[in-house]
Amino acid sequence: MIQPRENPIIMKLNKSMFEYLRKPGFNRLVNIFDQYNFKLIIAGGAVRDLLLKLKPEDVDFATDATVDEMKAMFSRNEWIELLERRGEEHGTVTAKMNPSEIYAITTLKINNAFKDNKWKMDASRRDFTINSMFLDLEGNVYDYFNGYKDLKKKKVVFVGEPIDRIREDYLRIFRYFRFQGSFAEHPNYLYNNEAISAIKETISGLSLIHGSRIWSEWKKILMGKYGCELTLKLIECGIAPYCGLPDHPNTEEFKIAYRDSISRGEIEPLELIYSLLRTQSDVSSIQKRLHISF
Repeated sequence: MIQPRENPIIMKLNKSMFEYLRKPGFNRLVNIFDQYNFKLIIAGGAVRDLLLKLKPEDVDFATDATVDEMKAMFSRNEWIELLERRGEEHGTVTAKMNPSEIYAITTLKINNAFKDNKWKMDASRRDFTINSMFLDLEGNVYDYFNGYKDLKKKKVVFVGEPIDRIREDYLRIFRYFRFQGSFAEHPNYLYNNEAISAIKETISGLSLIHGSRIWSEWKKILMGKYGCELTLKLIECGIAPYCGLPDHPNTEEFKIAYRDSISRGEIEPLELIYSLLRTQSDVSSIQKRLHISF
């Protein structure tokens, strides 16, 4: 298991690297948290993308304010619209600052035993090391679990014990494969044994995940690099009974369909899923489980 770094600040980015993120709504949000003496820090995927010199699609924040404290702050500012989205039970408030700026702000995942190390505790509960970094608005990058090192090596590593992270959200099984497809440079480097063992041990937990969430991740896997190899590995890990697939998916037909889609330059995830099925009963089963239609 990876041990956290005692000195988490690994570098300071030039503000010009992320100044373009500071739109009017962004700055208003920062000012509100400053006004009420709460810390607001960029977290997760946006930090990862900035370190890769990519423009983040979304900017999410972490804060030491609770959900109730955030809602109280925002209620005093009539130009902020709180969006009704599932997430508050997990500590996330979604604020619409203007029509083009929507931000998810998540309260730190801490308990009383970790009050003095609350940012480290939050990082320890994130899925992968590459997603566990923080960036403050002065440009300091906080990396408790060597995420930047893994990012440079194009490795997807669970934070702490893989089984613990998966049990917190079983959809992380699919997210693991999706990120592997994004970062691996060769199909021989797609997996590590510790992660695969943990996934096989926890695979039944997918039965607790809504089918639409599974399909959302699976589509991204199929449309990304190594969609064939990753899907076959998922099947090998035992997803079939928990994702609506038959006990023995038609993997040979799937390989043919995937090769055809690559040669056409057009990947249709539904067609690829359909190729794994054998009977009309299989079609009905996967439609019901994943909330899709062919």
